[in-house]
Amino acid sequence: MNSPNEATHSLLRETLKVSTGKVHTYKRILFNKHGLFRFITKSILFFGGLAIFGILSIFTYETIKSPKYDSVLYDSNYVCHDSKTSFFSSLYSDNYLKGALLLGYTIKKNHPNHKMYLQYFPGRLSTNTICQLRSIGWIMKPVERIHPPWKGLYKGYRDQYTKLRMWSFTEFKDGIIYLDSDTIVLKYIANLFELIKPSTGYEFAASPDLIYALET
Repeated sequence: MNSPNEATHSLLRETLKVSTGKVHTYKRILFNKHGLFRFITKSILFFGGLAIFGILSIFTYETIKSPKYDSVLYDSNYVCHDSKTSFFSSLYSDNYLKGALLLGYTIKKNHPNHKMYLQYFPGRLSTNTICQLRSIGWIMKPVERIHPPWKGLYKGYRDQYTKLRMWSFTEFKDGIIYLDSDTIVLKYIANLFELIKPSTGYEFAASPDLIYALET
């Protein structure tokens, strides 16, 4: 008759049989360094992955549960109202197309019911450029160039006097916000139109270019 210890060893051998038919004793399994290392590594990876999955699941649930949107986009009194105020910018070269597209996108994202007009010189912009600008929502407004009052002006500024054409756009009686095509709009800024109403006593407001503001 087998002793209790021999019976226990025999039971363990039967339990630890593998597909190859070989028998490994429990001592070899427990005290083999490589086997123990693999077991610990796999355990860490498994439980670590499980923890990361749980954290991501909680974060995703909280994001879906309470999304944060700009409330003005869900205000029907605002979105469904045809605004008489407009945003303006200008583009005189195909080289700045990407900037104008990004500006137009950020304006529309935060001001879906405001119209956007883009000044340009007929013949200066390619057909493809004009097509892309219109797809973003820009309304193309051809203007005649205003030449600079003196010679020797830096090349990049020679077309900028054409911005003064906006003073002739009398159809926009409720206000215009002009933004250079290398700027972006990060939030709702239509409240600026309230600053240039007759009741405030102001008809014009401006801010300095950031580059020059930092130099002063």
